[in-house]
Amino acid sequence: GSALLFTFPAFTLASGQSLRIHTGNGTAWWEGTLLHVYAGRANYVWNNICGDTATLRGRGGFPIDWATYEAEPPEGVVLSRVPGTHILRAGPLSFLEALQGGANRA
Repeated sequence: GSALLFTFPAFTLASGQSLRIHTGNGTAWWEGTLLHVYAGRANYVWNNICGDTATLRGRGGFPIDWATYEAEPPEGVVLSRVPGTHILRAGPLSFLEALQGGANRA
């Protein structure tokens, strides 16, 4: 796939807070400890055919975090990070999977 760059307004995430990026238009808002931000794109940008990786970079372009998902994720669901990894998967993890860092997830 090709690299796309999204520049969001300045914000700070404290320990324990998360970021969810939406492709379309909208105004950033908080849902508890989850910050929703919008990339302002009219078309899909995520590569569901072969998977994709998103990298969050801070000032100066240094990488802060990244996450990746495999090809063909289910349509219309939110992908969540498998604890202790950089892998995104659909659906909630069981308690045992979460303790094991998602090792039992196929």
